[in-house]
Amino acid sequence: MKKTVFLFMLGIALSVGDVQAQGILGKLKNAADKVAKTIDKGKNAVSGEDTSSSGTQTLPEKDHPKPKGQKSNLYELMRAVNRPEMVNNINSKFANFKKTANTKVVTLDGLNRLKLGYYFDNRAIVATEKNGTYCFDERGNVMKYWDKNEDPQRRNLLGNLYIKFSSNRLINMTNISGEAIIYDQNFNVVKKIPDVSSASDYEDGVAIVVTKKIHSNTSVVSNYNHYVDINGNFIFTELTNPIDACRMTLKTSHIRSMHDGLAAFCVPLGNYNVAPWGFRDSKGKVVILAQYNEVQDFSNGLAAVCTDGKWGFIDTKGNMVIPQRYSVEPSKFDDCGMALVVNREGKYMFIDKTGNVVSKEYDRITPFCNGKALCAMDNGTNSSDDDYTVMLDSKFNVVSIISDGMLVFPNKTTCMQFYGKSTLSTDNEKYSKYVDGDERIGSPFIHDGHFYLHIDGCGYCLLSETGDVMMAGLAGPFINGIAPVYDNEFHPKNVGYVNTKGEWVIKFELSEF
Repeated sequence: MKKTVFLFMLGIALSVGDVQAQGILGKLKNAADKVAKTIDKGKNAVSGEDTSSSGTQTLPEKDHPKPKGQKSNLYELMRAVNRPEMVNNINSKFANFKKTANTKVVTLDGLNRLKLGYYFDNRAIVATEKNGTYCFDERGNVMKYWDKNEDPQRRNLLGNLYIKFSSNRLINMTNISGEAIIYDQNFNVVKKIPDVSSASDYEDGVAIVVTKKIHSNTSVVSNYNHYVDINGNFIFTELTNPIDACRMTLKTSHIRSMHDGLAAFCVPLGNYNVAPWGFRDSKGKVVILAQYNEVQDFSNGLAAVCTDGKWGFIDTKGNMVIPQRYSVEPSKFDDCGMALVVNREGKYMFIDKTGNVVSKEYDRITPFCNGKALCAMDNGTNSSDDDYTVMLDSKFNVVSIISDGMLVFPNKTTCMQFYGKSTLSTDNEKYSKYVDGDERIGSPFIHDGHFYLHIDGCGYCLLSETGDVMMAGLAGPFINGIAPVYDNEFHPKNVGYVNTKGEWVIKFELSEF
C-alpha cells in the first residue's frame, strides 16, 4: 500500500519539472507513509476487511504482532519488573478496603485457619480455630454464636462451607443423635427429623434427607431418599426411593436449582456412586426420565447431558438437539447463543445451538459472559514476552488488552471449570498461591455475570466489561453483594467481608493480648 501511494504521488511530482520534483520528493515520501498508514489502519491485519468504523480489531493469528487497542488498567501494572512491587501496586489501588461507621470489627485470638462461608439469604457462617463459630447477618451483626467447647459435631457442620442458608432455612445434622434440625433465619427450630444419616441444603424451597430404619427382626437397615419442604414435610413422593447405601455423596445429595422451569435430579441406586440423572418440574413431576450419567442445568433452553463419556445437548422436552459427540464436557449456552467445546487436539472453539462451529480454534479462551470472553495466545515465538491476554466481544473483536502474559488454564477436562461455584472454599488452604516468579496471570472464572481473575499475591480480581480491574484482594466472588477477603500471606490484616463499594462489612482483627 505504501509503495503504491508513493509511486502515484511521484508521478505527479515529476510532471511539474525536475527542479521542483527534487525539492519535494522528501516531503512526498513522508506524506505517502502517512497516507498508507491511515488506509491500512482501517483494515484487518489478517483478512484485509475494513474495520475502521467499528473501532475494534480482530484478534490476529499466530506469527502476527500483538493487537493494538485500549489497554486495561491492569496492563502497565502487570509489566512491573519487580513482582512484589507489582503486587503492592495492584493491592494499593484495588484492594485498599475502607472502614466506615457501619463496619463491624470482630476481635479474634487468631486469624489463621478461618473458614468464611458465603452470604446466602443474608447470612454467613464463619468458623474460627480459637473463638468458636459465628453466624453473621448482612450488616455484620452476630445472629448466632457457638462456643468452641460446645458440641463439636454440631459446630463442625455449621462451620462447613457446604452448609448454607437458603429459602430462609438451614439444616444442621447432629450426628450424635442422628437428627436433622431445620432452623429459620433467626435460628428458631422449625422441625426435627429423626433417624437421618444425610441431609442437603435447601434450594428453591426443597431439600433432601436420607432416613434410615433398622428392622428389629433382621437387623437390616433400610435407607430412603426423601425430599422435604421448608416445614420439614415429605414431598415429591414420585421421587422417593429406597437406597442400599447408608450415606450419599455430595453429588447425589446436592439439590439442583430450577433453570428454564426444570431442575436436575438423580436416583441413587444400590451403589451410591451410580446415580442416573433426569429433570423434574417445581412440583416434583418427572419431565425427563433419569437416564444420563451426568447433566448440566438448563441455560437458554438447552442442557448438556452425558452418556458413556459423550456429551450432547437436549431441549426442555428431552429431545437430543445436538448429538452426544463431545468427549470433554462443554460449557453451557450463554446469552450470546454459543457454547465452548474442546476438540481432540485440545483446541477450544465455539458452537451455536445447532452444533455448528462458529469460531476458529483457540489455545486458551473462556466461555462468554455478558457478551465478553477472555482469550490468551502466544505469538508463535519461544519468548514469553510475545504472549498476551485480551478481552473479546461476541464477534471475536478485541475490546481491550489485559496484559502481556498468558492465562493459566486448568487441564481441559471440562469447559465448566470456568464457572465459579457457590461452594468455593475461602479458607487459607484453598486461597491458593501460584508458584513464585510465575509471570503468567492466574485462572479466570465466571460468577453471577462477572469475570474474576486470580493474580498471584492479589487474590481474586473483579473485572469490568472492558477488562479493567474494579477490585482486587478478594478470596471469592460476590454473592448477594458481599465477598470474603482472606489474604493471610501478603496482607494478614485483610480478613473479613467487603461490599461492592470496597467497604468493610465485617473486619476481623487480632486481639491485643
